[in-house]
Amino acid sequence: MREVELKALRFIARYIEENQRPPTYRDIAHALRFRSSSTANDIVYALGAHGYVSFEPRRTRTLQVTQRGREAIAEAEPVSD
Repeated sequence: MREVELKALRFIARYIEENQRPPTYRDIAHALRFRSSSTANDIVYALGAHGYVSFEPRRTRTLQVTQRGREAIAEAEPVSD
């Protein structure tokens, strides 16, 4: 997993825990300092392709971290956010 994907995955998990709802692509883009929410969209789709997150395309707020995603976060070395 690329470092940016791990940072995004960690952000998504933390956001859901703190807010009791998934972040928007704009939330992800802002937190990771992307210029465009489409970059966040691309990363979320990559995370989904690897089984780290699940979501329903074209539906808002359906993003969830999977068991595989939680395991990847737990196994990863600490990364400064």
